[in-house]
Amino acid sequence: MAAATFETAIAAGTTESLDRVVESAEDLSAEDVRTALDVCDFIRAMFKKSRTSIERALSEGIDAKAFVARYERTVGTLDTVQGAVNRVLTRLKRSALPILGEELLSRYEDLDAEIASLRRLLHEALEKAKRPLRSFDWQHAREVEEAHARGETKPFRKTVGKRSGS
Repeated sequence: MAAATFETAIAAGTTESLDRVVESAEDLSAEDVRTALDVCDFIRAMFKKSRTSIERALSEGIDAKAFVARYERTVGTLDTVQGAVNRVLTRLKRSALPILGEELLSRYEDLDAEIASLRRLLHEALEKAKRPLRSFDWQHAREVEEAHARGETKPFRKTVGKRSGS
């Protein structure tokens, strides 16, 4: 299993478990809120690793079909997780929360935003990876080569200034 997929699956399972616990709880104690904060931090860390893995795969270059095969199901998992996070947020907003309650709400709202951002990144990358390749215009390539052979084209001029990192 790819790292991003593994981490997303772990985060999804943890989020769904928290959703069930919060749903069945009458009230959350201060200790419950601290535990929920720790769980939120863990879930956020898993999604951060997942995002880093996806961005690394994209920046290093990955075959489009391999990318789709590896990450396509992750979008559905993110939708499920976001639904669970939204249910937790809804319940927390209706609950009388002890100390740190506002911090808990804030962190889960941040988690919701991070999941949405990761989902957008993945969705856009998958859409691009699924697009058919543009066909290569061999006739135009031959015409350009012939024009170059006849001296009708100009070579690229060197750019003025230093390159970044030089």
